[in-house]
Amino acid sequence: MRYHRDMNFTMIRNWVGQTGDDEFFEACDRHGIVVWQDFWLANPADGPDPDDDALFLRNARDFVRRIRSHPSVGLYCGRNEGFPPPALDAGIRAALAELHADIPTSRTRPGMS
Repeated sequence: MRYHRDMNFTMIRNWVGQTGDDEFFEACDRHGIVVWQDFWLANPADGPDPDDDALFLRNARDFVRRIRSHPSVGLYCGRNEGFPPPALDAGIRAALAELHADIPTSRTRPGMS
Protein backbone atom coordinates (compact mmCIF):
# COMPACT_ATOMS: atom_id res chain seq x y z
CA MET A 1 0.00 0.00 0.00
CA ARG A 2 2.84 2.35 0.68
CA TYR A 3 3.98 1.82 -2.91
CA HIS A 4 0.49 2.73 -4.13
CA ARG A 5 0.52 5.85 -1.95
CA ASP A 6 3.98 6.81 -3.19
CA MET A 7 2.65 6.58 -6.77
CA ASN A 8 -0.14 9.00 -5.77
CA PHE A 9 -2.87 6.38 -6.07
CA THR A 10 -5.91 7.30 -4.02
CA MET A 11 -8.08 4.21 -4.60
CA ILE A 12 -7.55 0.50 -5.02
CA ARG A 13 -10.13 -1.97 -6.24
CA ASN A 14 -10.59 -5.18 -4.32
CA TRP A 15 -11.49 -6.94 -7.54
CA VAL A 16 -14.31 -9.46 -7.10
CA GLY A 17 -13.64 -9.26 -3.36
CA GLN A 18 -10.57 -11.47 -3.61
CA THR A 19 -8.80 -9.98 -0.59
CA GLY A 20 -10.59 -10.28 2.72
CA ASP A 21 -7.62 -10.07 5.06
CA ASP A 22 -7.72 -7.56 7.88
CA GLU A 23 -4.13 -6.62 6.98
CA PHE A 24 -5.29 -5.36 3.57
CA PHE A 25 -7.83 -2.95 5.08
CA GLU A 26 -5.46 -1.91 7.87
CA ALA A 27 -2.78 -1.06 5.31
CA CYS A 28 -5.28 0.95 3.26
CA ASP A 29 -6.33 2.81 6.42
CA ARG A 30 -2.73 3.53 7.35
CA HIS A 31 -1.71 4.81 3.91
CA GLY A 32 -4.89 6.69 3.02
CA ILE A 33 -5.95 4.45 0.15
CA VAL A 34 -9.70 4.23 -0.47
CA VAL A 35 -11.06 0.71 -1.16
CA TRP A 36 -13.50 0.01 -3.98
CA GLN A 37 -14.96 -3.18 -2.50
CA ASP A 38 -16.52 -5.67 -4.91
CA PHE A 39 -18.66 -8.56 -3.79
CA TRP A 40 -17.83 -12.05 -5.04
CA LEU A 41 -19.57 -12.06 -8.39
CA ALA A 42 -17.42 -12.39 -11.49
CA ASN A 43 -18.50 -11.11 -14.89
CA PRO A 44 -21.80 -12.73 -15.87
CA ALA A 45 -20.09 -14.47 -18.80
CA ASP A 46 -17.10 -15.64 -16.73
CA GLY A 47 -18.62 -17.12 -13.65
CA PRO A 48 -21.80 -18.72 -12.47
CA ASP A 49 -24.21 -17.06 -10.10
CA PRO A 50 -24.24 -18.54 -6.57
CA ASP A 51 -26.37 -21.63 -6.02
CA ASP A 52 -27.37 -20.49 -2.52
CA ASP A 53 -28.52 -16.87 -2.35
CA ALA A 54 -29.16 -17.04 1.41
CA LEU A 55 -25.61 -18.25 2.11
CA PHE A 56 -24.13 -15.57 -0.17
CA LEU A 57 -26.10 -12.83 1.59
CA ARG A 58 -25.16 -14.11 5.07
CA ASN A 59 -21.51 -13.99 4.00
CA ALA A 60 -21.99 -10.48 2.57
CA ARG A 61 -23.56 -9.25 5.83
CA ASP A 62 -20.78 -10.83 7.91
CA PHE A 63 -18.12 -9.31 5.67
CA VAL A 64 -19.65 -5.82 5.80
CA ARG A 65 -19.89 -6.04 9.60
CA ARG A 66 -16.20 -6.93 9.71
CA ILE A 67 -14.88 -4.19 7.41
CA ARG A 68 -17.31 -1.30 8.02
CA SER A 69 -15.15 0.19 10.79
CA HIS A 70 -12.27 0.75 8.35
CA PRO A 71 -12.20 4.36 7.14
CA SER A 72 -10.65 3.16 3.88
CA VAL A 73 -13.89 1.50 2.66
CA GLY A 74 -15.24 3.99 0.15
CA LEU A 75 -17.51 2.13 -2.30
CA TYR A 76 -19.30 -1.18 -2.53
CA CYS A 77 -19.90 -2.72 -5.94
CA GLY A 78 -22.35 -5.60 -6.39
CA ARG A 79 -20.80 -7.31 -9.41
CA ASN A 80 -17.83 -7.00 -11.71
CA GLU A 81 -18.94 -5.63 -15.10
CA GLY A 82 -22.56 -6.62 -14.82
CA PHE A 83 -25.55 -6.64 -12.54
CA PRO A 84 -26.06 -9.00 -9.61
CA PRO A 85 -29.05 -11.31 -9.96
CA PRO A 86 -32.15 -9.44 -8.70
CA ALA A 87 -32.42 -11.33 -5.38
CA LEU A 88 -28.73 -10.74 -4.58
CA ASP A 89 -28.89 -7.10 -5.68
CA ALA A 90 -31.86 -6.49 -3.38
CA GLY A 91 -30.21 -8.37 -0.52
CA ILE A 92 -26.88 -6.57 -0.88
CA ARG A 93 -28.61 -3.19 -1.00
CA ALA A 94 -30.73 -4.01 2.06
CA ALA A 95 -27.68 -5.21 4.01
CA LEU A 96 -25.69 -2.09 3.13
CA ALA A 97 -28.62 0.21 3.96
CA GLU A 98 -28.76 -1.39 7.40
CA LEU A 99 -25.08 -1.98 8.13
CA HIS A 100 -23.10 0.71 6.27
CA ALA A 101 -25.57 3.24 4.90
CA ASP A 102 -23.11 6.13 4.63
CA ILE A 103 -21.05 4.42 1.90
CA PRO A 104 -22.06 4.59 -1.81
CA THR A 105 -23.21 1.43 -3.52
CA SER A 106 -22.98 0.69 -7.21
CA ARG A 107 -24.62 -2.29 -8.88
CA THR A 108 -21.73 -2.46 -11.33
CA ARG A 109 -18.67 -0.49 -12.25
CA PRO A 110 -19.24 3.25 -12.59
CA GLY A 111 -20.02 4.34 -16.13
CA MET A 112 -22.06 1.27 -17.07
CA SER A 113 -25.78 1.70 -17.60
